[in-house]
Amino acid sequence: MRLLTTLIFAMIILTACKAEQKIIFSGDSISYKNKDSYMSDLMSSECKSLSENLDDYLKNGWKVVTSSSKEKIVANNTGTCKGTEYILEK
Repeated sequence: MRLLTTLIFAMIILTACKAEQKIIFSGDSISYKNKDSYMSDLMSSECKSLSENLDDYLKNGWKVVTSSSKEKIVANNTGTCKGTEYILEK
């Protein structure tokens, strides 16, 4: 019984100490097919709205756990926003 109580207590402490995580995307560029170049302004605007500033998070105590290249579809599937997805931890 004492072992069970100790295990439960340890689980509660580990749960309480769990770090907060957040996933953000930071877009760097857009790509599109030649025929869709007229949509580049919309693609850029949508890419910008999908993006978050990594530096703002780092200044507020967040740390990068991992990062990977990602593409997000923009402008009604006429282009992609290329960038980096970050998993942050605080």
